[in-house]
Amino acid sequence: MIILELKPTRRAKQLLNFVDFEVLESCATILVNNFHKIDTSKKLSLKLDISTYPSKEQPWNHYKWKQNVICFHSYKECNPKYKLRRFMDGFIHEFRHWAQDRLLKVSFFKNYSGDGMEYYRCPIEKDTRTYTKLVLNPTLKLYKNLLEVKHKTNEFSKLDIKFN
Repeated sequence: MIILELKPTRRAKQLLNFVDFEVLESCATILVNNFHKIDTSKKLSLKLDISTYPSKEQPWNHYKWKQNVICFHSYKECNPKYKLRRFMDGFIHEFRHWAQDRLLKVSFFKNYSGDGMEYYRCPIEKDTRTYTKLVLNPTLKLYKNLLEVKHKTNEFSKLDIKFN
């Protein structure tokens, strides 16, 4: 089993304050263990950061290949109703790129030469888009259910229950 540890930077925690990173870490651990079966226990980490590029220059999230970092843009302008869904869509997409790099050992540079629209058609990007479409809704449900369980268990732990 793989245990995945997400390491959001202080800035990511601040700007992505609508995300519960503990719950997201649980979701990511479930995702990684569903598509990558291994016999031994393994602990991996993934850094989550905020992009330093102005959003007009690079208006998308990105995974820094071979650096183990996913960079997000601030979701300030995003409609609050869709903010979590847009974040989760970007997270799953970049998470798949991380898995391609770290677990599946796919070479980015063998699959993409650097020409604009060619990236959209390259095999790793097609795989990532398909994966995102397949798991976005179930992962959002899982995230919301785990968040509810976390809140309920926190409420329960505040009860003053006495045992004989």
